[in-house]
Amino acid sequence: SAKLGLARTEYGLTAKPANRVAMSYEFSPEGWQPVPQSDPDLLGGAAGVVSNAEDLVRVIDALFDGRLVSAHSLDTMRNQDGGSGIGLWPYESAGQKGLGHGGAVEGYRACVFYFPERGIAIAYTGNAQLLPMAEMVDAALATVFIKGYTPRGYSPLKLPPEQLAAYAGSWVANDAGPAAAVQRGYRAPGSPRALLIEARPDGLSTLLFGRQTTLV
Repeated sequence: SAKLGLARTEYGLTAKPANRVAMSYEFSPEGWQPVPQSDPDLLGGAAGVVSNAEDLVRVIDALFDGRLVSAHSLDTMRNQDGGSGIGLWPYESAGQKGLGHGGAVEGYRACVFYFPERGIAIAYTGNAQLLPMAEMVDAALATVFIKGYTPRGYSPLKLPPEQLAAYAGSWVANDAGPAAAVQRGYRAPGSPRALLIEARPDGLSTLLFGRQTTLV
């Protein structure tokens, strides 16, 4: 990390002092709730690294500049013949094709993408967010790639009780695995997402996400 000038990138338990890492939170019907932290050493390369958006951009810039791995290794990383690249997944936004990676652990979200034809990199790191990471990243990219683009505003959607009643209840998404799921909605086979919608007197709905599990 020193060779690339990474000031806020660490691995494992050494990255966990309270003054270096924000605590993880997720929103619930009772408000913001802390998420128990995992031991980063158990997460390994999947989520054991703590970083910030600036350092992530430094890494992917160095990767595509040829300062991190050889040209042959970079070609291997971006090769999609096996379904997804080794570390680099395709990501298209506003008509532009990029490569990178994103993921989540506890309440944290992070991603970094590079658009070779434009020489542009973007990274996102978040905690306790209400909007999907991909939606925020796409809106930021659209302001760069689309002339005159203005991100849309967000406000709570209130529906009358009779409309809410039509959607209230428990819902389970179709199952999906690596071959069927797009990068932004990846989930392992046999673990479809479950959704509970409850109508509230104030005209808003409560959404509770989770995994639908089956005990055998």
